[in-house]
Amino acid sequence: MAAFLILALLYPFPAHSISSPWKTNAHGRVRLIAPYKVAPDKGLFFVGVQFEPVQGWHVYWRNAGDAGYAPKMDWKGSTGMSEPQILWPAPQRMQLPGDITDFGYEKVIYPVRMKRATGPLHLNVEVNYLTCGTSCVPHSEVLALDMPSGLREETDPADAQLLESAMQQIPVPVEQAPDIQLQTQIISGQNGPVFEALIQPQPAVKAGRLDLFFDKADELQFGKPMVQWLPGNRYRLSAPISSTSPVGFRHALLNYTLTGLARDHRPLAVEETKTFDFFIPSAGALQKPVAVPSGPALWFLGLALLGGLLLNVMPCVLPVLSIKLFGLLRQSGGSRLIIVRNALASAAGIWISFLALAGAAVLAKEAGYAVGWGVQFQEPVFVALLFLVIGLFALNLWDLFEISLPASVSQLGPWTQQEGAPGYFFSGLLATLLATPCSAPFLGTAVGFALSQSAGVIMLIFLMVGTGMALPYLLLAVFPGALAILPRPGAWMQRVRFFLGFFLAGTALWLGYVLAGEVSARGRIFFYGLSAVIGILCIVRHRVRLKGKYLWSVLLMVILLGLGIAALNVVDMSRSASVNTNRTAGKNLLAWQPFDEAEIRKLADEGRKVFVDVSADWCFTCKVNEATVLETPAVAEAFAQQDVVLMKADWTNRNETIARYMQTFGRFGIPFYVYYAPGKSPLLLSELLTKRKVLDALKG
Repeated sequence: MAAFLILALLYPFPAHSISSPWKTNAHGRVRLIAPYKVAPDKGLFFVGVQFEPVQGWHVYWRNAGDAGYAPKMDWKGSTGMSEPQILWPAPQRMQLPGDITDFGYEKVIYPVRMKRATGPLHLNVEVNYLTCGTSCVPHSEVLALDMPSGLREETDPADAQLLESAMQQIPVPVEQAPDIQLQTQIISGQNGPVFEALIQPQPAVKAGRLDLFFDKADELQFGKPMVQWLPGNRYRLSAPISSTSPVGFRHALLNYTLTGLARDHRPLAVEETKTFDFFIPSAGALQKPVAVPSGPALWFLGLALLGGLLLNVMPCVLPVLSIKLFGLLRQSGGSRLIIVRNALASAAGIWISFLALAGAAVLAKEAGYAVGWGVQFQEPVFVALLFLVIGLFALNLWDLFEISLPASVSQLGPWTQQEGAPGYFFSGLLATLLATPCSAPFLGTAVGFALSQSAGVIMLIFLMVGTGMALPYLLLAVFPGALAILPRPGAWMQRVRFFLGFFLAGTALWLGYVLAGEVSARGRIFFYGLSAVIGILCIVRHRVRLKGKYLWSVLLMVILLGLGIAALNVVDMSRSASVNTNRTAGKNLLAWQPFDEAEIRKLADEGRKVFVDVSADWCFTCKVNEATVLETPAVAEAFAQQDVVLMKADWTNRNETIARYMQTFGRFGIPFYVYYAPGKSPLLLSELLTKRKVLDALKG
């Protein structure tokens, strides 16, 4: 099309063109232009309908956006032509008051392609259009033009140049732009499906203000895309999708246009048509659709189950598992009914806690907060509570603390010598809480998918993670005879009990270290002092054994605990804003820089290599990875040889910038590692690092 007009300019032409007079109204003017003095007598030819609205007003693209409608052209009454087709130039995005977004033009020529027919060439078009500014006003104009034709067409330079400029604005199919690589897909975003376009233009093509426009497709709506620069002169555009369609699957054929490129200082836009699948959750779920991943949806349920199972062997959970091991040793040779009951109680505790976590994630997401796996450890009150509970557990295993309850109440196992079903239920709850700072393999993918979906999907995925974590107890309930392989209870168990107490004491110390990074110095002194007082009172109460005073001891502990939490909240409000902000390791082999996303982009643009580590003090897996992989001579030497810039993002405290950064990769939990290499896509590494994985990434 454009080539035709360029060649037409090479022919000699008279001094006058053929165009209709302007039709003017209060909001602009419109006319019909033809770049010919003599039109061709066969084949294709082109004319243009030119709009010039007054300043501040506009007309529309074929998809008008939130309001308005595209011009309609009725060519009845025309002769000597057939099959008129409007060619739509690339639109502009216009933001209007009331959060209304329109797609259109402030000034535009709509090229119209026609096929020459027999007989005299007479053009007659009725144009019905809407022009909008401070208000919207419809107009209707009739434009007419008689055009002589001949064997040799003759063009006019002025109108031919006008029409050629308009033709350059028309998007070309992406396959006709070999100097642009465009990959599109639909991924799961934080609030629903997201249309993602990855663009890599060649050096001859420059990227300016990139944008995506979609033709209307059923009841789908597309938001303004977020543009992200990537190393290697690549760009990612992410446009959220919403729908008012009823529940069910949809097979949507989408036509989308990419604008904001230029080649040889001329605007360049490309378009593509592609089919995608969606699942619409409910008729009223506007802004909350669910995208179906390219693989089966059951795949994510399987990942959740496997990730939950692996949580049982993560360092965070081992202290509580030591208590369960002790309980299992005491049950060996016991009643099968009791074994089944206690195993199911542990599974129930895990399920209930995971459903509670899912509910909290849904509420936080609906409130607009960044959600993620283990973010409750960013709250000092939660860490303080867990610190006290784990500390009391340790005292109990050392026979320094015990609460006696009335006979009418079932024994609360963690606090008694003879553990019952409530104790196993409670330990299931505690095991889940301690598991959340760990991100096991497969778990990050499953939870990341869940947290970008609807409330129902979040609950289902979290329940499947809980099922995976509870699977050993469920198997024990099915095969209670398996405990026969364990040694019989005896006096030796008292020594084991004392030894396991050190596991919990170590966990309590770790939680105290986490809390130290989240509160001020006054908060630390006050809370640790209060914890010591509670511990001493508990030991004295147990040793003195004041008969009939169990209610007094429970009440005293609750009062002291409540005062401690209240004091912690008050003191925490005055903590310094600089506490725990981008802290870097002290005596380490690696020299970490504070996280700065803009600096990452700058360094990658300069061809530098960058390794980003997002971790937190409460992330036990992060600390294990640091000690056993990252902070080792072999890996440190490899980083130095490759001249890799190391950046550490500390997520111990709430940080929306870090949360959004991870979410651009579809991740919602830590550990999180990403490696930038020149000319390549950012590489995400596994949650459980090995030296080989890191070294292979640096070599690749």
